[in-house]
Amino acid sequence: GDAVAIDPIHRTVTTGDGGRLTWDRLVSTLPLPGLVARLTTCPPWLPGAAARLEAIPLALVLVVVGRPV
Repeated sequence: GDAVAIDPIHRTVTTGDGGRLTWDRLVSTLPLPGLVARLTTCPPWLPGAAARLEAIPLALVLVVVGRPV
């Protein structure tokens, strides 16, 4: 299921179906405002700062020549 809550203190993610996952390192592809909205705790200034962010389109191309990735 989708992540509905992220607890940075206990390093857990709660999913929409009630599952709970633990993590050592968390990689998120959520837009930052969506990620911050799911945090169970954060500094009081962070939600407002995240809401003011603007997005730009980005394409990432990785070219590796002569070496395995």
